[in-house]
Parts: sequence; structure tokens; C-alpha cells
Amino acid sequence: MAFGVVYKASDDHDALFNKIFGPSVLLLAVGSVITITNFKFHIGDYFRSGPGAVIWITGFVGLWLWFNNKYLNRFVVMTEMPYRKALDFICYMGRATTKVYLIHWILLTWSAALFGYETQGYTGTIILMIVFTFVTYFMSKKIKYAI
Repeated sequence: MAFGVVYKASDDHDALFNKIFGPSVLLLAVGSVITITNFKFHIGDYFRSGPGAVIWITGFVGLWLWFNNKYLNRFVVMTEMPYRKALDFICYMGRATTKVYLIHWILLTWSAALFGYETQGYTGTIILMIVFTFVTYFMSKKIKYAI
């Protein structure tokens, strides 16, 4: 949220994103080192994370924002497939964040009864992440009213 305020006040968005790259890498590195010292404490459980994980996540989000800015600036002019479809998908998910968030968490919460908690392993989890992302996307497209 704080970044959004700075972003809206900035006249040069590319310069702003370039400024967050270094601190984001630093936060990611520091968060990793802190987390490694006591992984179980800093990663915590499903409901909470320790300070190391929070610092790591903050760095990751900064890098994710920087990467997406670079991606969108590079591919926004490309209109051929699959770039156009990927860009449309990313832009839609950004515009419909609240609707997507609510649908996604309802699906995840109810699916815990079907799949269980921590039962799928890495491969199963990755497959379910992809499936749930697209199910959420298609369900959010079908819901016409704003949440």
C-alpha cells in the first residue's frame, strides 16, 4: 500500500521501479539469512510468519513488482499470441484483484476438505496452484457484479 502511494506521486515510474530493485534484493537476502537461522520459527505455520519470512516476502514483492514492470514495458507493444493473452490475463487479474481474491480464498478454503492440508507434495501443489488460478480466473469472469 505504501508503494502505491509513492507510485501515484511519482512522475517517472521506470526510475521508481529501478530504485526498488536494490533494496528488494537486499531484503530478500537478509530475510533468507534470518530465516535460515531458525526456519521453523520464521516460516511458522499456515497462519503466521516470523520476521525473517516477512522481510523475505517484502523483498520478493519488490522484485516481483520490478520484474512485472520490465515485462509489461517490453511486451505491451507486442500484440501477437501468446504475449497478448498473457498480458490480458495479468491486466485482468490486476483490475479484478478483490473479486479474484475472494473467489480464490473461498475455493482454497473449501478445497481443504477435499484435498486435506499439506497432503499433495510439491508436484501436486504446483498442479493445484495452476488449476486453482485458472478456475478462479474463469469464475471471476462469469461473476458480472463487482465485489
